[in-house]
Amino acid sequence: MDIDAISDAAANFRLVVEEQYFSLGLESRSFPRGACGYMTHMLGAYLHDQGLGVFEYIGGERGFAINDTWSTHAWLCGDGVIVDITADQFEDVDEPVIVTRKSKWHEKFRTKSYGQIYIEALKDSLVRPYGKIMRALEERANKRAN
Repeated sequence: MDIDAISDAAANFRLVVEEQYFSLGLESRSFPRGACGYMTHMLGAYLHDQGLGVFEYIGGERGFAINDTWSTHAWLCGDGVIVDITADQFEDVDEPVIVTRKSKWHEKFRTKSYGQIYIEALKDSLVRPYGKIMRALEERANKRAN
């Protein structure tokens, strides 16, 4: 996998999401907080659609409910590459986009794979927001080309 190409694609995706987020009609109103599930699905479809690989949706949890430290998170993993565009919703992460082969932060989670992500696997509720993001990415690419 081309980590540089994945990093560029993930950074562009995140940038467009930041610009378009409130027009996407998603439930979470405070990006990136609470948006990891939606974004993981759509980013995985995008990376696959761009020919950058097949990624699995990873769900993780850490901490414990009994002492109010429990939290959940979602990110992508493909061929040993972790891709996460919403980790900065947590206080212990500053990076808005993480693309790496090893992440001590992600290792803190108890994880489960929920299968591969690709365009045909997008939930119906994400088709419209995904289309908006794709149009914005295309417009961005056209502006850079001119």
